[in-house]
Amino acid sequence: MIAHLPSALRRRVVLGVVAALLAGSGALAGAAVGIHHSVWMQVRAEALVGSEPHLVAHYRSEDRVRLQDGRVLPLWRTETTMEASPNDGDEVRVVRFPGDDQAFLVSEVSPADHPVVLRAIDWLWFLAFDGMRFFGFVLALAYGVVRLALGFTPMALPSLLRGRDGVDAVVVGWARLAKPDEVLVTVAVGDVTYQWTTRVGSDAPPRLGDTLRMVGRVRDGGWVLAWTDESRLLPTGPLHTPDAEVVRT
Repeated sequence: MIAHLPSALRRRVVLGVVAALLAGSGALAGAAVGIHHSVWMQVRAEALVGSEPHLVAHYRSEDRVRLQDGRVLPLWRTETTMEASPNDGDEVRVVRFPGDDQAFLVSEVSPADHPVVLRAIDWLWFLAFDGMRFFGFVLALAYGVVRLALGFTPMALPSLLRGRDGVDAVVVGWARLAKPDEVLVTVAVGDVTYQWTTRVGSDAPPRLGDTLRMVGRVRDGGWVLAWTDESRLLPTGPLHTPDAEVVRT
């Protein structure tokens, strides 16, 4: 699929794809853990508090309880009440999760007053803001991981993985931008002129009149990688048609 890339860029794209898959898998795993702990456990507790026996126990530090038979169980605490804890040694009533060595405080959970599915929706809505912050952090982390692996923006990956044949383009314009590592490149592909912002991924930048090999979606809004025998251009923005003539430098 990416055999048309030179070996150095091919390795980088493969690494970027692997990093994207790992980051995506990590995000899904993190989301599953978060939903299980904050929503599913809450809904289970609300269903169990009205049906399971309430056990007498004594609170211990670090959110543990000692049952009357001497067993010590960790407590699952709700998001809304975990800031306030009983004092060490206080008598409390707990319910044990069936099949799990974990319990919750009866005083922190209200019995379910409508079906489990609706309670789950209620809690997903209640925790939506925390969820958005979590997913925002995960997405930013994933973007950074893939960006470091590729050396250019991950937004270029879909265009590069389409497996289109490369085309030749002639460099007709070159302008430095405010960012010291970015340049605006103008090329001619047949009768069509394109511009895009790039990073120079090599010691020698292309010169005016050089022929670049471009791969990706060579059209307005597409992303491309481009290189000569001596230089590589790594995209930071998509191709677009120039609005005005670029001053050659």
